[in-house]
Amino acid sequence: MWDSNPATKARRADWAFCVAQLARRTGQRALDIDDGRRTAVLAVLKGLNIPPAWRKMVEEVVAPEGADQAQLFGESLPIGLRIL
Repeated sequence: MWDSNPATKARRADWAFCVAQLARRTGQRALDIDDGRRTAVLAVLKGLNIPPAWRKMVEEVVAPEGADQAQLFGESLPIGLRIL
């Protein structure tokens, strides 16, 4: 199905973050993946040593937080600016 065992720990973390973002629950039916695929993604993620917040964003709708935003966008937002 997917290579859930990239060669290095850093690559596994990047891979897991990417998969979690792709499967992230948005609350918008047109964007969310189906429940069968979500279950498959969660099964793979549960076998990895990742932050619990990454699994949580696949399970339920949560707003991106500071660390996730920095990893997604590559830099922090200026003080006072928020992505809604």
